[in-house]
Amino acid sequence: MVGWLQLPPPEAAYTEPSRLLEFEYGTNKGQLGGAPMGVVCAAGPFTLDSDLAYEPLGALLDQAAEAKPDVLILVSSPAGP
Repeated sequence: MVGWLQLPPPEAAYTEPSRLLEFEYGTNKGQLGGAPMGVVCAAGPFTLDSDLAYEPLGALLDQAAEAKPDVLILVSSPAGP
C-alpha cells in the first residue's frame, strides 16, 4: 500500500485589526480613505476559438486600465471541449 505524505498546514495569515482600519480609512498613498475597494474579477480562457491573439484579454485589460480597480483577479480555466 502506498501512503501519502501530508504536509503540515501553513500558519494562518493574520493582520491586526488596527492595520486593517488604517488601510480602510487612512488617507496616505495606497490607502482607501474610506472609499470602497474596487475589485474586477474575470475568468478565462482569454483567447478566441479562431486564434490565439488574446484579444479578449487585451479588451479586459483596457477596461481595467480605464476603471483603475484596486484589485484585478484573473482566473485561468482549462481549454474547453
